Amino acid sequence: MAKKSVHTTTAKTRPGTDSATVHVPNGEECEIVFPVPEGCENVKAARMTCQRLEFSIGGEISDGHITFHLEPHHAILNPAGPSTFIVVLAVEDRSIVAYRGTMNGF
Repeated sequence: MAKKSVHTTTAKTRPGTDSATVHVPNGEECEIVFPVPEGCENVKAARMTCQRLEFSIGGEISDGHITFHLEPHHAILNPAGPSTFIVVLAVEDRSIVAYRGTMNGF
């Protein structure tokens, strides 16, 4: 049985802002990695919601990184252009928007 490869891509985040850009392989399984923002050391949970494509997935938090696992059925690309997303972190007793950004396929 062939080993399934999972692409891992690190989101490009702009220093001092909450914006990010992600390039993901079209129709393939992939992981997107975000850095945990400064001041968010006590993250309890993370969720990514893609506003145009209507999916929401939970993230795994470890070693200062947030990882989201996207399956092919999430259909990342939007024919009308880049897909927008938000990443919300639960920090202690409140939720904060960590990143807003766009996803582009390649």
